[in-house]
Amino acid sequence: MMNPLPPSFVLVCNRGPIAIGRFEKPEFHKEEGENLLSKFGIDIEYGEPVNYGTGMALSDFDHARLIETYVDHAYKVRDTARALKRSPHTVTRHIEDHRLAVLRDGSCARCRRVNGRESSNALNRSTSGGDPFAEITETSVP
Repeated sequence: MMNPLPPSFVLVCNRGPIAIGRFEKPEFHKEEGENLLSKFGIDIEYGEPVNYGTGMALSDFDHARLIETYVDHAYKVRDTARALKRSPHTVTRHIEDHRLAVLRDGSCARCRRVNGRESSNALNRSTSGGDPFAEITETSVP
């Protein structure tokens, strides 16, 4: 009773032993050294962690939502700012960062991390609408 075998157990209270039993390992129990991920076909993809933002900084989710709202509002900064209750400067800055990232890398990393639908959209539109970024081209990207 002092040294039970591995599948055996002893229930004890402060007055002494109560029960002795055996617990056989079930057939579905993991074996030592067994890789459960490959056994069940689970493939882990490691990527950049999502930026959740601190303070007033926009998170990656907010950035993707801002870009999607900008596209939904026919590329109008003021309408986007009003819809999201953000300053037009913030909206403009994020649009510029998004556009430069897409032109430089092919997609925006912030939008890609949260599966944003506009992650590869460079936000190009006709210059007749007064787009402040119309003069940005692929050659002007660092």
